[in-house]
Amino acid sequence: MTNHQPLDGYTRMFKMLADENRLKMLLYMREEELCVCDFEALLGISQPSVSQQLKRMRAEGIVTSRKFEQWHVYRIDESYPLIEVLTETLSQLPSVKQDVDELTENGLRSRCSINARPIEFTSANKLR
Repeated sequence: MTNHQPLDGYTRMFKMLADENRLKMLLYMREEELCVCDFEALLGISQPSVSQQLKRMRAEGIVTSRKFEQWHVYRIDESYPLIEVLTETLSQLPSVKQDVDELTENGLRSRCSINARPIEFTSANKLR
């Protein structure tokens, strides 16, 4: 019997990407850190749904968070073992930067992420 254990991480990662909301969330986080409120506005889904998706991605090690006052802001975890595969996969998809920019321009950006924005991805540290 052949050992397929090395493929297990890839299988789990692609299962995470198979859900449209999780995929969009990762595309948004590729641009910058976001809070649950931002995901609610961007995706048009409820806070419990957003939290459930983030919980699954955190359990897999794809996403990490940091606390800002009473909120948490989320980003892709650059220490994720398959980060190169993930970033290459995301780079093949259409950009969502305009969606995030419009959220800010239209005043729909939540207070928690506007104030917690010290980690904006630049060309030096932006995920490919």
